[in-house]
Amino acid sequence: MSGLLSYDISEGQQNDDFLSSSLVIGLGLGAYAHKIYGPLTEKIVKILGVPTGLPDPFGGLDLLTKLVLTPFVCFLGPISEEQTFRGDLQGTLREKFESYFVNRGFSESTANIAARVTAIFFASVIFGLVHFMNAIVFWCNPILFLPQVVAATIMGLIFGLAKECAGNLDMPIGMHIGNNTLAWANYLRMSL
Repeated sequence: MSGLLSYDISEGQQNDDFLSSSLVIGLGLGAYAHKIYGPLTEKIVKILGVPTGLPDPFGGLDLLTKLVLTPFVCFLGPISEEQTFRGDLQGTLREKFESYFVNRGFSESTANIAARVTAIFFASVIFGLVHFMNAIVFWCNPILFLPQVVAATIMGLIFGLAKECAGNLDMPIGMHIGNNTLAWANYLRMSL
């Protein structure tokens, strides 16, 4: 959870400012991320031929259960996912791909850029595909989660880019918390 303590991966220095400016900016950006991935997700799902008006996979849960899920959906999930996918996986992939590109004759700076882009792409696709596991958790048809998988992949690209630009996990963690909190609050409001 180094992102919450503003741990700068590139510099290896830690700033004890719990609410770093990157985290706060990320919260704001994340709250409006649906303006980016919403229309894209709709177009991609339409192209794939997924029917609209799919049943709500959370529909069988009562309001109390949904409220109990709130800290997991809004805080714990985003923090652990960003540490796993942007911190660990994307970082490891970047290292592996950088040496791969250097061994293929790329200059160090070009290999670094190519490795970052490639790592963001693969970590995002894996992040999106992992969201199919929700079908197992909720015992439902995986096609119900295809829009979420597409949206998660797009958001993974955005979060990955934010991590690379910020140099730490604060911004993507903030964006992820902001996105999930707004989406979950809207969902709870509509399910009343």
